[in-house]
Amino acid sequence: MKKTILLFSVMAFIVLVSCNNDKNTSNDKNDETIEDVKVNTPEEDVQHMVGLVENFTAIAMQAMQDNFIDDKESNQINQLSIEINDFEKMIDEKYQKDEEGAKQIEKYLNENMEEIELIYEQYYDAIFSLYKCEGSEKINIK
Repeated sequence: MKKTILLFSVMAFIVLVSCNNDKNTSNDKNDETIEDVKVNTPEEDVQHMVGLVENFTAIAMQAMQDNFIDDKESNQINQLSIEINDFEKMIDEKYQKDEEGAKQIEKYLNENMEEIELIYEQYYDAIFSLYKCEGSEKINIK
């Protein structure tokens, strides 16, 4: 079941990036923002996203050690969740019109599928496990 969810998530990411290339926006300001943000290669963007997920997982695992999530830990978890969500949105915007970049992302994900699946499996396990801890009501994962 977890592998299915993980595989679905990774594939949804690929589809999201690929499908959004067909969308056209008429907002010139948005287009300028996308170009301003485009400083990394598609591969670097995926690596950054994976790094955020790994960081979240490490912090979540540390928070779960005593089965209690304190305010500091919940703040770190919530902040990382926001960073992950914001970065996903940025990638979506960045590659809406960049078909070549989206293809590079898809290629990178396919070439590194096993490693990325494992990272996301650990990430989702950590998310689900956080909610078993006392103090989980402080967590707001985006």
